[in-house]
Amino acid sequence: MTFDGFFINKLITELKSELEFSRVNKINNISNNEFILTMRKNKNKKLFISLNPQNSRLHITTHNYENPKTPSNFCTLLRKHLNNSLLESINQINNDRIIEFKFKTTDELGYRKNIYLIAELMGKHSNLILTDQNRKILDSVKNSYDIEYARTTIAGLDYKLPPTSFKINPFNFDKYININSSDFSFKTLLNNFYGVSKKLAQQFTSLEEFKFFCKNFQNIGRPLSLNIDNKVDFYFLNLKNSTERFSFDTYSELLDFHYMNINNSDNTVKNSKSYQFVVNKIQKLEKKIIILQKEIEKASSENMYQIKGNLLLANNYLYKNSIPKKIILQNFYSDELENIEIKLDPTLSIEQNAKYYFNIGKKNKKKREILSEQVEISKNELLYFKNLETQIENANVSDLEEIKEELLNYGYIKEKINKKNKKIKYTIINYNGTDIYIGKNNLQNDTITNKLAKKNYLWFHIKDLPGSHVVIFDANPDEETINIAAMLAAYFSKSASEDSAIVDYTLIKNVKKIPFAKKGMVTYTNQMSIKTKIDKLVLLKLLNKNTKSN
Repeated sequence: MTFDGFFINKLITELKSELEFSRVNKINNISNNEFILTMRKNKNKKLFISLNPQNSRLHITTHNYENPKTPSNFCTLLRKHLNNSLLESINQINNDRIIEFKFKTTDELGYRKNIYLIAELMGKHSNLILTDQNRKILDSVKNSYDIEYARTTIAGLDYKLPPTSFKINPFNFDKYININSSDFSFKTLLNNFYGVSKKLAQQFTSLEEFKFFCKNFQNIGRPLSLNIDNKVDFYFLNLKNSTERFSFDTYSELLDFHYMNINNSDNTVKNSKSYQFVVNKIQKLEKKIIILQKEIEKASSENMYQIKGNLLLANNYLYKNSIPKKIILQNFYSDELENIEIKLDPTLSIEQNAKYYFNIGKKNKKKREILSEQVEISKNELLYFKNLETQIENANVSDLEEIKEELLNYGYIKEKINKKNKKIKYTIINYNGTDIYIGKNNLQNDTITNKLAKKNYLWFHIKDLPGSHVVIFDANPDEETINIAAMLAAYFSKSASEDSAIVDYTLIKNVKKIPFAKKGMVTYTNQMSIKTKIDKLVLLKLLNKNTKSN
């Protein structure tokens, strides 16, 4: 990703106008590496900070996130020192990937003091550090000590910048004279300046060209989603080998959109025990079905045993005196009248040998019926777990808890979960005054479709694939609302990464529970189909600005 110092420079300029002189209203952690500071200045805005090694970043978010039942120790410390404090300033250090937040607060005795929160967004070295006004470390997310650089992030010691002091700030133009540019390459910029990514460095052919870029930096660029080397990325300007996808009003909106698409890229639920359990279950069921089908093929010869028994009885008169170990008879049940070899037990009569073949045929027929029933059960179970796989991929923490509860109720897992909050949650999108309900797991699907929706409401589902139930809670929706509901059904499904998909829709009265099946499993009739474009930019605005939970 191109989350370099220059991109952060643009972002911080935006955050200054949005967040400076706002008060900390609430602090939560989504995980041990992800935090949200809710800031209030006229209205609430959520500052998202991620130390995820692959996707470290910060920006204002409009997404709704579920918090763990218990906050992390660092989150508790942030609450102690920063709740109700005033954010005085946001500064980027040396155009690097280091952002300093200066807060004004009061101590226990009522004296005013400053607290600093420093976000170092450097991939696997990302960290969040809290210091007092004397830059003494109060604590950090990652406590470490580097012997080589004599740098620590352990509480009680002085905060020092990461060891890149040999580089210069690219906006300190007086320092350019110290750089040898006779043998210029992109590495000249990487080795000498803070905040320069490889992708940016490769845009320039001389130091003077880079200097001109920096002098005009404030007047260039806008938030862009790009295709760079055939991969979706983002930046503030078009780069070599890149094409523009679309632009945004703000850099925070760009980042919110980008990470919505690869999350659910950053999504911790994919690493959950539930997800791994479901994936393993799918693999086992697929193997089981293959084995059962092979056994059915072996047992499918009961008709031949029946024919052998009948042929023996038809030729009984030939073997009254002695019974050979095998005989060859013409199969008059076949159009080809081919010969069939039949093995016999000489100690038994022809009638008894024929009965033996009839019994084998009956056993194989029964076996095939049982195996076929097991295949059908396994296929239904496979469909159920593939649905769960899709649901977990789209889940937040609350959705995942409900999925775990479902697995527990069906006896698949024995893990203890918190059952204090029994209320089923679901997502509601308000589009032009009309509510569209989205179920993101089987419990939510069952609640929306079978308990809340009226019979004359329209119900949507991705065609022939696992996905969410989507219902328009209006008896007479317009065509535009129908298109949006179809797009939501496509996005919250196995087709989320596609550009378009086929979605079925019908009235709720045509959607029926499958008898004895698990919750959320339905059949439907009288459906119509619509091919919908999955416009993620439209979805971003919908999910960010018009979403509520029950």
